[in-house]
Amino acid sequence: MRLTMNPVFVFTLLLGVVLVFSAQAEPSNTAQHHTVQVDGHALHLARWGKPQQDLPTVILLSGPIDTWHSDTAWFAALAPRLASSHEVVAIDRAGLVLGTPDARVGYQHFVHDLSLLLPQLGIKRAIVVAFASSNISLQLLVNGPAAGVIDKAIMIDPDVLTPFSIARYKNDARPFKDNLDAYVSFIQDGKYSPRVEQKNATDWAQLTALQSLDSDTDWDYAKYLFAARLTINNQVNLFREIAMYGEDLDAVAATTWPATIVLRIVDTDFETAYITQSPVGDEREGLIKWQQDASEYYQRLSNATADGRYIHTTQASHLYQFAEVDALLALIRE
Repeated sequence: MRLTMNPVFVFTLLLGVVLVFSAQAEPSNTAQHHTVQVDGHALHLARWGKPQQDLPTVILLSGPIDTWHSDTAWFAALAPRLASSHEVVAIDRAGLVLGTPDARVGYQHFVHDLSLLLPQLGIKRAIVVAFASSNISLQLLVNGPAAGVIDKAIMIDPDVLTPFSIARYKNDARPFKDNLDAYVSFIQDGKYSPRVEQKNATDWAQLTALQSLDSDTDWDYAKYLFAARLTINNQVNLFREIAMYGEDLDAVAATTWPATIVLRIVDTDFETAYITQSPVGDEREGLIKWQQDASEYYQRLSNATADGRYIHTTQASHLYQFAEVDALLALIRE
């Protein structure tokens, strides 16, 4: 009999981490991992803190950074700090964490999952923090099944839902759609895993540079999700999700943000790095226009909401929730 080791276990061993998966009481700065069944399939979620009387639960939804990694590791600094005042729940889209083969991927299906999951978790009032393109799921959610549950939303560098920017996003994702079968075969042969390891190293260096391995951050949580990225099924599912990204964008483009839900939009200057590194010409001009399009869209969206606010920051890191965690805590708790 040939014995094999789960890549998640191998990675956590290398990092000297022991992870506990249970619903038992944990310190508030340590995630409680849960696998829940929704609509006939599994989802990963994590919880910090306990329900607080008269305070909404804070739900964390994630999107990708430059490496395309899109799991909730990006909230490892925010969640434990926030747990002193709120119950915090981070929810990952199907297929990104649990190694599920042929998972029901995509931002649209995630809306259906959330509409079933929130009542299952007993969440009646929520503040949602949506990073990057998770605003797709959030905007679809508040236009339908969760319209009466979400009190406030904070979007961090959300997708810009204008024709110009949607076209850019689709163009970025097109190679994944056009070459999906070849990409999947490449991944299933194990040939993409070294690249994932390189990306993880880049991501880890970025996180530790922003928070210097401080004790208030749930580093074990980040390490667990980084390790999950090495699982072949998770790699395949991420590429499948990116391949259908254009369809998700088309779905949300037909909706608008409800004027009655409190909205905060954080606009960082992460695009500036792309602009400065790009050669002078059409590519750079397109990036400049994209940055301007984002600022104008965010301000329009904020102004169209009864209690909306646009927050521009010169922070160059795309990970505002790591780089400016205290400022984000203030926005949630205001």
